[in-house]
Amino acid sequence: MDESKYNMKTRRGSFIVVEFGGHRLELFNNPWEFPFKRGDSAIVEADRGQEAGLVKCVFSSLNENQSTPEYDVIRRATVQDMLRINTMRKYENQALNTCRQKIRNHELPMKLVDAEYRFDGLKLTFYFTSDGRVDFRELVRDLAGTFRTRIELRQIGARDETKRSDGYGTCGRMLCCVSFIDCFQPITTQMAKVQNLILNPSKLSGRCGRLKCCLAFEYEAYCQEGAMELIAVSGKEEINGEEIDQISD
Repeated sequence: MDESKYNMKTRRGSFIVVEFGGHRLELFNNPWEFPFKRGDSAIVEADRGQEAGLVKCVFSSLNENQSTPEYDVIRRATVQDMLRINTMRKYENQALNTCRQKIRNHELPMKLVDAEYRFDGLKLTFYFTSDGRVDFRELVRDLAGTFRTRIELRQIGARDETKRSDGYGTCGRMLCCVSFIDCFQPITTQMAKVQNLILNPSKLSGRCGRLKCCLAFEYEAYCQEGAMELIAVSGKEEINGEEIDQISD
């Protein structure tokens, strides 16, 4: 039997990128080709439930190196869905205040950053920062008894904390981690040295207190430029591990 004939949901339709709380982006199948545009609200499948988010972009196809998304779009958000979304946002503010009080009661060394209710209300995630590992098992039990839903506490770093907030950098533009960076890469002072930047921590650090992500944007170009300058000075170029003398006109 040719199973591909019956697996129409993965063989037709488009793909959409959906943004959730904290500027988290995920890719979904749009098998029924709902006419989404940027800024629309969508209800999508999630792990054992449903989630709601904003459409960031729509693709007609994927690149060869991209795998097919695991979850599908369920529908465009209706008026009732939008009312529920707004209600869940209000619940999140209440959950933050409650969780902060319980953290103080349990005397845990953690800073609560954000709370995120899933659209279906079956899961509530709290994001926090801490200098070390925190045993929050008793806190999870306490929160589960209060909210009567699945609780997840997720420890994040300084960069992720900044990404979950809106803001602007010293360049005057919206923070890169908020506007387009999906995942963070290691940033080192070597990147600043190669670009002949002054090693001033106050100038090289972003709002998160870490080295700015933009130090990596032109790093490779500066490395290539530096290599070309060395070739020009030495008059030799390395090809397949062998030095070749350059011939000038």
